[in-house]
Amino acid sequence: MRCTATSKVKGQQCGNEAIPGGNVCRYHGGAAPQVKLAAHLRLAALIDPAIGVLAANMRDRKKNPAVAQRAAEDVLDRAVGKTPETIRLVGSGEGGAIQVEDVSAAEFVRRELARVAARSNPGSDPKPTE
Repeated sequence: MRCTATSKVKGQQCGNEAIPGGNVCRYHGGAAPQVKLAAHLRLAALIDPAIGVLAANMRDRKKNPAVAQRAAEDVLDRAVGKTPETIRLVGSGEGGAIQVEDVSAAEFVRRELARVAARSNPGSDPKPTE
């Protein structure tokens, strides 16, 4: 959303982005603690309705509620936070050496699901397929 403040010099609307949940950019008061708090509370008030939209869309699969779905996801992303794109895995390798690996969130979930499946099926191969 665009900042709603008006420039004193040009008399035109500010071209900066407003802070998330707010109406003004950080230059026009969006950096003030009380404005940040109000913006945070405004977003927090939208979490429950957004979850309701997601739940309704999940129940009714015949419609194409793409716009409402995306709006609900956007509110949740802004208020709760997005899933990281990559996850840093730290473990011990051979000889006790520290092993660090960056993997995508999707790859991490795939590996965890493969581990759970391997535990429930002891005879299966514990390594995930590529």
